[in-house]
Amino acid sequence: CTVDLILVTSGMTYWYRSAHEAIAMCREIFPETPVLLGGIYATLFYEFAKQHAGADRVFKGESERAILEFVKEKFELRSTKTYTGYDDYPLPAYHLYPKLEYVGMMTTRGCPYTCSFCATHEFTDVFKRRRPQKVVEEIRCYAEKGIRNITLYDDALFVNAERHIKLILRDVISEKLNVNFHTPNGLFAKLLDEELAELLVESGFKTIRLSYESKNPERQKQMRKVTDTDLERALNNLERAGFPRNKVTIYLIMGLPDQSPSEVRDSIRYVHELGARISLSSYSPIPNTPDWNSAVRDYGFPSDNPLMTNKSVYPLKNARFTEADFNRLKNEAITCNRLIRNNEDQSISDYNVYA
Repeated sequence: CTVDLILVTSGMTYWYRSAHEAIAMCREIFPETPVLLGGIYATLFYEFAKQHAGADRVFKGESERAILEFVKEKFELRSTKTYTGYDDYPLPAYHLYPKLEYVGMMTTRGCPYTCSFCATHEFTDVFKRRRPQKVVEEIRCYAEKGIRNITLYDDALFVNAERHIKLILRDVISEKLNVNFHTPNGLFAKLLDEELAELLVESGFKTIRLSYESKNPERQKQMRKVTDTDLERALNNLERAGFPRNKVTIYLIMGLPDQSPSEVRDSIRYVHELGARISLSSYSPIPNTPDWNSAVRDYGFPSDNPLMTNKSVYPLKNARFTEADFNRLKNEAITCNRLIRNNEDQSISDYNVYA
């Protein structure tokens, strides 16, 4: 068969070798076909990818329009269609799969917040929302195909809720679309009011994870996303709506350049006292963020090795926050979750995990 163009996308930065191998395979099978690379790895390690990936061209950030222009120029195509937003592009090609149990969706791109450890701004310069009716059309399409589980990967799903997610969920409920929603990305607890909690439960949300990150007041002030009061209110609203708080997962972060073990421990114990589950995320430096600059400057973190951005390693250990601290805190979070899962009423301090 003849292939005119091959587009390769990349996920996590530390999966970069898979992208390189995919490109090498394409080269072997279709040696004359141009190969383009885009996605997360290509954006965050742009120069590295240009040098090592083996693609004919590497795109960074939001590249749909740039790729369309490349295709038009490459093949001398003319098009009168104007793409002004995400809803002008066709739906993902999930129909090519013979059987699917779930699909991924995004109803927004970007985030209005600027956390020091996050690189969302590298992928899109402004926060943008899709049209609610178009989102519902996409959900309806999947529901009609028998796909029941939909994972929402928005970074800021609840922002402008009255004009966005609430409208979407009301239509999902009124049309009785019978789907299950899952949110692996942390939701903003500050914006989770009583009405939104009720809509989440009624529309079919089965996985709810909230961003909290830290109990440190100064860090909360810096991030501007959530306070202790916001988190407690959100958990109360979800519980009143019928979503048990011991089914809610709260994201905490560990290992930031200026973070102490006691800050992480206080955060773990606070969330445990609230009766929620803990997801302790190990910090991994991400290029072009303030914390990346600190990691490179203060800790000698290698700036040219995507493999080191894997959160399974602890690259910033020091006398103030050792690898032993790192492991003890992970064990404490695991113990807390076991107690919550088994509905045991013991205080985590009874276990003296961090002795």
